[in-house]
Amino acid sequence: MSATKSLFCTPVAFWLLCIGTPALVCLISVFFNKRHVVRNVRTVQETLQPPPGIEALEGYPDSPELRHLKGAMSELVTRWKNSLYLVAEYTQYNYVALLSAVLSAALGAVATFLVTSFGWDNSNEALRGFFVGCAVSLPFWLSLTQVFKYQETIAKHETIYSLCCNLVGDVRRVLAAPPVQDEKGQPFTLAGYLAILQSKMEGIRLIGVIFDGSRVAVTKIELTK
Repeated sequence: MSATKSLFCTPVAFWLLCIGTPALVCLISVFFNKRHVVRNVRTVQETLQPPPGIEALEGYPDSPELRHLKGAMSELVTRWKNSLYLVAEYTQYNYVALLSAVLSAALGAVATFLVTSFGWDNSNEALRGFFVGCAVSLPFWLSLTQVFKYQETIAKHETIYSLCCNLVGDVRRVLAAPPVQDEKGQPFTLAGYLAILQSKMEGIRLIGVIFDGSRVAVTKIELTK
């Protein structure tokens, strides 16, 4: 008993608990992510895979407009797939970060209660390491969600996915049954439709991954004169 008690009072116990607590929190979050989130995300990805894009244009005679349309369709389908992939990945990152923050907060509350009950001077090294590990883990996971802005990135790529999906469907509709007039009320031409399509795609290109550099500390370097 005395040997066990002395072990908890050693610096080794402090560092084991200090490093092991955040690691344990991360492992638990990854386990639940693999068990619940990954399976659902993969199912959604398989369900929402894009329909054939360029293949829908194979039956039309070759022309400069058709080649440009094929390029636009290829870009839309690529962005569709990439956005769906990023939504799936960032959903998992966000889940792990939030669950780790919740677990760190819960364990931190327990550690705070124990330390305040015994007092810092009367607490052994293991309890101190446990407290410090929780104190380090919580701000780390919270700052991670703030810096990489998982939720905002997920929302933006969901928007990209929806826009690309709608544009691909619109292209297929126009090719299957060309309208008499375009969106501006002018006689429909493939060249005019390409101009409208390109303007819409320019807006999609402006949406991307968010990274908030202001959340990261930057050290100012003074140049020698």
